[in-house]
Amino acid sequence: MKEAVSEALRIGYRHFDCAFVYKNEAEVGEALKEAMESGQVLREDLFITTKLPPHYNDPALVREALDSSLKWLKLDYVDLYLIHVPFSIDREYLKAIGEEKMYQKPEEPDKFYTSMDHSKIWQGMEKLVDEGLVRSIGLSNFNQQQIQHVIDNCSIKPANLQVECHAYLPERELLNFCNQHKIVLTAFAPLGSPAFAKATCAGEPVLLEDPVVKKVGDKHKKSPAQVLLRWLIQRNICVLPKSVNKVRLKENFDVLDFALDEADVEEMNTLGTKNLRYFLYEPSEDSPDYPFPRSKAA
Repeated sequence: MKEAVSEALRIGYRHFDCAFVYKNEAEVGEALKEAMESGQVLREDLFITTKLPPHYNDPALVREALDSSLKWLKLDYVDLYLIHVPFSIDREYLKAIGEEKMYQKPEEPDKFYTSMDHSKIWQGMEKLVDEGLVRSIGLSNFNQQQIQHVIDNCSIKPANLQVECHAYLPERELLNFCNQHKIVLTAFAPLGSPAFAKATCAGEPVLLEDPVVKKVGDKHKKSPAQVLLRWLIQRNICVLPKSVNKVRLKENFDVLDFALDEADVEEMNTLGTKNLRYFLYEPSEDSPDYPFPRSKAA
């Protein structure tokens, strides 16, 4: 991870997306520290995002979680701090059964999950802005109703919403909602997370292998990944392509030297009828704050 971040910095990346639960903050922090100490980049040129984990979804614990992230990242502040997921986990219960079980289906959901008012958690986030520890705050994986509740009960409006978004899941209604409230939408899994899709979504189509995407790419002499990223950028959506491969890091960065024309966009838009969500967080369906439609088995 550290080597990949260092290579990304050399290529020109300046936005790095981290999270407490990704366990990537320490290595990202090492790479950033070396780059800043060598004069390769200035802190003000970087945009660092990290996230509040679900077992800290409590206004009394928000500062503690951020302090840990800042220590690992070796930073005095982060540019964007997000509530990672809307469902909350009892910290003491998780500690007793093991943190590695955070995203496994719990044997005792009533003990595992808590129901914390999101507006109360948000108050803890707002304090971090007041203290200068974060520049902006936002949400991740929240549905429209949950976002509205925060908006209706906040002093500082969410600046950003990070959700799964790609050509198979265009999130048009959610994007319109965000635009109305001046919330920037950021897409994770903008390429459909092919490795995850193949491993956990057997039988579902793989976005990078879609013939429409390939056809548009051939027209512009660009890869399917570049087409998918460009399509999102032209919708004014921020993108978070994930890779540790040097070739793909460079490829994903080189998406500003071409544009999709109206015919390309119309063809790409037809893929949205699939409305395919790869990241369902299905083990968390028992939480009262699960943000997506529940499966029939839940």
